[in-house]
Amino acid sequence: MQFYLFLLVLLVSCNKTIIHPHVGEIVEAVYGLGTVESEDIYRAKSGVMVSIVEFYVKEGQDVLKGQKLFKTDEGSIVRAPFLGRITEIPVFPHENLFPQSIILSLVNLNKLYLSVSLEQQGAMRIKKGLKSEISFEFFRNKKIPGYIETIYPQQNEFIARVKFLKLPD
Repeated sequence: MQFYLFLLVLLVSCNKTIIHPHVGEIVEAVYGLGTVESEDIYRAKSGVMVSIVEFYVKEGQDVLKGQKLFKTDEGSIVRAPFLGRITEIPVFPHENLFPQSIILSLVNLNKLYLSVSLEQQGAMRIKKGLKSEISFEFFRNKKIPGYIETIYPQQNEFIARVKFLKLPD
């Protein structure tokens, strides 16, 4: 009698968990750290000693192709080579600038891509055209669709260039 009671208690106390398998495609993930870059970056530099008389733009300002950027003490007016945003003006008007000093940086925000550094094992599983899901630290729950445009070695690591299908605002 005790044996039957023990068996009854054992059977009642065991919860059966029924698992229903889910049929779907297998997803293999490769993770890497990346930086957002632009295909069009313009860094205005001078080849000779120069000073800037006047800036016509400010950092953070959007500019049109052909818009005036700055004027040098030689009378040259430099214009924007493409549509973009001024991301850096590290110099001040009337400051003497040495050759190859960056005067201004302009970036086209309509041609952004993600440059991702991959470890060797992950790089071997990546190929051109693969779909990707991109997430950023500041909004991890939102996945941005993209695809692998190319993969190449660079300075002892592999770089995957990922194009965005649609960037968030």
